[in-house]
Amino acid sequence: MDQTTVRRRLDTLTEQVADNSSALEELPTLAAAIRALAKEVAALQAPPADPEPPLWDWAAMSTKQAAAAWETLTDWVREVLMGVYHLVDTSQEWRQPTATDDDALRGLGLTEPATPERSARVPVPRCWFRHPDVVAELGWLCQSWLETFRSPAGRTTRAADWHDRYLPGVLRRINSTSTAAACLVSSHKDPPAPGGLDNAALSEAIRADLEHRT
Repeated sequence: MDQTTVRRRLDTLTEQVADNSSALEELPTLAAAIRALAKEVAALQAPPADPEPPLWDWAAMSTKQAAAAWETLTDWVREVLMGVYHLVDTSQEWRQPTATDDDALRGLGLTEPATPERSARVPVPRCWFRHPDVVAELGWLCQSWLETFRSPAGRTTRAADWHDRYLPGVLRRINSTSTAAACLVSSHKDPPAPGGLDNAALSEAIRADLEHRT
């Protein structure tokens, strides 16, 4: 190859490099855009996360919806509220709470000191399912617990909120302003065994609730 041919090819390559220099400068930006687009495509292809269930609205539920909600709630009360936290009274005999009962509840921040006008109460009376306002309170508390502990979206901060704010708040309202606040029940020295609900009364309460729905 003679020098003239080499010079001519070199000149051609120099021109090509000059023509493409601006495009080469844009390569990092183009590469970043491609990476971002790839992430968007991957997100679209990923299976959708399970949506949180809608909040139970007991006043607007159909019979089918209420039956499913009752099943979830009663299972949760037995397994968690009774089986884990021992917060539901299951005594066979109702009695006036003692000073020891009151001291224990006051230590949890769940009651004021006992007075002649106000007696101590266990956190959740055994007749909770007969009080619609208590059912509503326990319903959202149950849903919040399930979203925290039985969902991939659960976080330790949500668990902390549930124990520090949600649970104590519900228990205080049940014992102070709910329709069950006047239900004086006993407190157990030993933790009650799971499954100690009055199943016949519970079934009757659920049947009566379902009868007026459509």
